[in-house]
Amino acid sequence: MSEEKNKKASEGMKDLLLKEKVPTPVADAKIPVKRAGRPKGAKKKKEDPSDEITLLIEEVKELRGKLDDTQKQVDEQKKKPVSVRLENRKKKHNLPPYSGPMKRVKFMRNDQPENPMNACLKKVVFTNKIDETTGVETIVKEYLDWNKTLLPGRAYDLPEPVVEFLNTRSEPTYAEKPDPNNPRQTTTTIVGEKHRCFCVPA
Repeated sequence: MSEEKNKKASEGMKDLLLKEKVPTPVADAKIPVKRAGRPKGAKKKKEDPSDEITLLIEEVKELRGKLDDTQKQVDEQKKKPVSVRLENRKKKHNLPPYSGPMKRVKFMRNDQPENPMNACLKKVVFTNKIDETTGVETIVKEYLDWNKTLLPGRAYDLPEPVVEFLNTRSEPTYAEKPDPNNPRQTTTTIVGEKHRCFCVPA
């Protein structure tokens, strides 16, 4: 009888254990696992686009300011008359105006004999000057700023550098010659120069 009671008791305990599902210490134990990465609650930092936009706006403002300054300078320069602008150019060189020898010449044109020609020459000129008291010849550095409209057939008093400049104005002349490599073809080459204008003593 005692054995039967013990079997019934053991079977009853098994049923209770199955019904209650008592966790065993080995099978149902949870081992904590550490995960790599951000901790809980930490949010990913996002780049604020407003910072980049403000930097771009500041750069654009600086560029606009520079453009406005340059435009103001250009507008002020345009408002000045031509004579003032020429005087400012002379001041930049810090040289005295040309006071060298002049030549009386007659101006002629070959390319367009009946039309006037606008001529301009701006350069630094070295002139020889003799001191009246000592008689010593010295070389003086001067600035020549010459601009004039010349009519063909008229006489003018022109500076010597201007006369040399006008006598050297020329344009090339072209001609067709047979090609030495291929006699059936011709090539266009420069044959010489034709003076556009010249000055003769008046």
